[in-house]
Amino acid sequence: MSRKLEEAEVALETAHHKKNDIYIYNKNDRRVELNKDNIRLATKVKKAIENDDVLVYFQPIYNNKTKIIEKYETLVRLKYEDEIIYPNSFLSISKDIKKYKKVTKAIVKKSFEYFEHLDSEFSINLSAEDISSKEMINYIYKMITEYKVGDRLVIEIVESEAIENYDEFLKFIKDVKSLGCKIAIDDFGSGYSNYQYIINLNEYIDYLKIDGTLIRDIHTNRKTQLLVGTLKFLCDNLGIKTIAEYIENEEIFDYVKSMGINYSQGYYIGKPHEEIIDNIEVS
Repeated sequence: MSRKLEEAEVALETAHHKKNDIYIYNKNDRRVELNKDNIRLATKVKKAIENDDVLVYFQPIYNNKTKIIEKYETLVRLKYEDEIIYPNSFLSISKDIKKYKKVTKAIVKKSFEYFEHLDSEFSINLSAEDISSKEMINYIYKMITEYKVGDRLVIEIVESEAIENYDEFLKFIKDVKSLGCKIAIDDFGSGYSNYQYIINLNEYIDYLKIDGTLIRDIHTNRKTQLLVGTLKFLCDNLGIKTIAEYIENEEIFDYVKSMGINYSQGYYIGKPHEEIIDNIEVS
């Protein structure tokens, strides 16, 4: 992109954000630099999608009792030339430029293709925006049926995201459960934690993933020990399996196991990788 064209695009974007009909380009305006960065990132997102460079990575989830890797979480990355772009950088901008659905569809299709003939359980992450889109949920139903992965698929839903239409949300959960899928509540403990959420949905929830904010110092923090212990007691009595996220070292891992939490996930268990690795040894 030529410098003048880039400046024009930045000015247009800045006018849009300021809700002005006209904006005169000023290279000293801090917003100009921010918009330049956004435009560069938007270009990378578009190119990655056009070039089919939406990548699927897999992070192992370890059964603390059987001592084997039993399942994997699928995670999205974008590749632009030699750069790997992480979702915390591109998800927001992908929504702004109306490419978010393309990213979600790509990750669904590629992960389903990968696990079509494998026995391992695997999970995909869906946002409230995904679930509220009829186009998206119909695509997911179609892919589950086409690839016959329902009996191995776990759908992770972020607990902290607002669900605007609870009836539609509940219908989606019932529908995917009827296709054989399991449900996990992701990031429980990030922001607020609504125990009523678990109680209301307990008959549909298979796994509850405890967020890293509660796990990263659990071996030394008495308050988080009490909170996670209470959460585990509730899940045990409701028949919900617990997964501790952010297992980053041996001390955290040992403490989580001592609490009787069912599964562990984190860099100590295994980093996300483009291929599944099932022969990981964890002490």
